[in-house]
Amino acid sequence: MTYDDIRNARAEAQAAILLADRATRQAADLIMGRLRVADVDASTLRELKRELQDFNMLTGKWKAPS
Repeated sequence: MTYDDIRNARAEAQAAILLADRATRQAADLIMGRLRVADVDASTLRELKRELQDFNMLTGKWKAPS
């Protein structure tokens, strides 16, 4: 594997992450108000709630990872 191969793989990975982040933002907009009727399993909702506990609604910021 050459340096160019590694550099290209890294660039592809960064592009994929950006696309995934964009898709996540769009999905968040879509699910607002739909969780009650979307038939989401309880374990997924628990994980989502746990994740959102780290978000401060007053400041609009996420807690620093500990």
